[in-house]
Amino acid sequence: MSWIKLTTEEDVELLMEHVDGFHDWYVAGFSYDPLAQSEDDDLSLSRFKVDTDALTITFRWDTKTKRGSWPEVQVEFRCLHVFNFVLCND
Repeated sequence: MSWIKLTTEEDVELLMEHVDGFHDWYVAGFSYDPLAQSEDDDLSLSRFKVDTDALTITFRWDTKTKRGSWPEVQVEFRCLHVFNFVLCND
C-alpha cells in the first residue's frame, strides 16, 4: 500500500469522511524518527536528507470487521520538529 499525500483541505475532509472523524478509533502505536536515514554511505552529519523528522501514528478501529480484521489507518507527519499528546479526561 502506498501513502496518500494530503495537500488540500478537501483531501483532509475526504480522509475524515473515510474514517468517520476517527470516532471509535484509538492510537494503536506511533513512532518518531528525528533523523530518518541517508541515501548512501556518506557518514557526514549533512547526510540526513530523506524523510527526516517523521511522526507516524497508527489508528485502529475498535471493532473487528465481518472478515475478522481490525481496520487500521496510518498517518505520517513529515518535517515535524515539535509534537505532543494530550489526554482528555471528560
